[in-house]
Amino acid sequence: MIRFGYGFLGILALITTILIIYCIHFGIIMLLWKIIAVEFLGLPMINFGQTIGLWFLGYMLTHKIPFRMTILNITNNNVEDNEK
Repeated sequence: MIRFGYGFLGILALITTILIIYCIHFGIIMLLWKIIAVEFLGLPMINFGQTIGLWFLGYMLTHKIPFRMTILNITNNNVEDNEK
């Protein structure tokens, strides 16, 4: 396991490592797009920004939404007034 320091250089090394891992991840997505979409389907190539958007769209469609739906239980205390 990689251990980083506690100072500024440790945090910078950690951020750099995470960015490199994500760039490799997006590179794999671009490679798969080139093999599948361009070669077989005849679609155009995508750039790095479009790859990030495609990843984000796929993530939002396949993962659980981090927000919980709230059902409001509204009670009307003036029901008796309306029935009179």
